[in-house]
Amino acid sequence: ACASNNFTEIPEFPSGVTNIGYRTFAYCNELVDIKIPDAVKTIDKDAFRGCTGLKTVDLNKVETFVGGWSFSGCTSLESVVFGADFKTFGGPDFQDCSSLSKITVKALVPPTVPYGLLTNTFYGCSEDLTIYVPAESLEAYRTAEKWIDCADRIQAMPSEE
Repeated sequence: ACASNNFTEIPEFPSGVTNIGYRTFAYCNELVDIKIPDAVKTIDKDAFRGCTGLKTVDLNKVETFVGGWSFSGCTSLESVVFGADFKTFGGPDFQDCSSLSKITVKALVPPTVPYGLLTNTFYGCSEDLTIYVPAESLEAYRTAEKWIDCADRIQAMPSEE
C-alpha cells in the first residue's frame, strides 16, 4: 500500500471494516503514532511490517492477530497498548522491533500464543522490554503457558495506565 502512498496516519476506514488485511500498511515509514479504529478487531499477517518510523501503537479494541509478523521490523517502535479485549497473538508479531521497551496489556486473561513461544513474539526487541498487565492478573500472566518464559519481564501496570 505504501509503495504509492506515504501515509502519515491511519486513514478513516469505511463503516463495517473490522480487519486490517495482509500488508495493508507494510513499509509505511511515515507512520509515527497510530491508534487503530475501534471497529477493527483483527490484524492480518504483515499488516504493518517494516514501518520503521512507527513509535507508538494503540491497539484499542483489536482482539486477534492473524498469521504473525504484524509489526515485525518496526525498528523505531517503543510502546504498544493492547486493550482489555485482546485475546490472541498470531506468532512473532513484534520480531526485530529493536526499540520496543514497553508493552501494556489491559486484558485480565492472558492472551493466547498459539504458535511458538511468547519469546518468539518479541524476539529481537529491546533487552529492557517490560510487559505491563493488570495488577489483579499479574500472577496469572507470570504462570500462564507460553507467558512463563517472560515472567521476569511482566510487571503490574502502573495505576495511571
